[in-house]
Amino acid sequence: MAKWKKETFISCTKENCEPRVQTTVMDLVKFAEQDADQVSWGRGEGYGTMTFKCKSDDYRQKVLGPLSAQRVSIEAGITTGWEHYTGLNGLNIGIDTFGESAPGNKVADHFGLIPEKAAERIRNHLKL
Repeated sequence: MAKWKKETFISCTKENCEPRVQTTVMDLVKFAEQDADQVSWGRGEGYGTMTFKCKSDDYRQKVLGPLSAQRVSIEAGITTGWEHYTGLNGLNIGIDTFGESAPGNKVADHFGLIPEKAAERIRNHLKL
């Protein structure tokens, strides 16, 4: 399987994603290219990936706010690693078990990766 390049990633996003997802992807690409030390492009089975690393801890704190800020990560995969960004009191929503099998929308609903369930978990975490 050939590694994707930026152009392939963007082209595939435009062909396969709804407009609001396209806009989000383009904003992330722009942010990564302007403000990251490293940007890499990858490819999974039928999807592309973009990974970037922020310049420094000071820059990361400037973008994410003070360490006391309430932070949330939402990952359609394992949450390991996100605690570096969300902190000890952060909320990490994702899939930390192995072996679940169902259509994507059912798995997303089961793990709370749909907007309504993620919002509810965030409200509960913040005690709102």
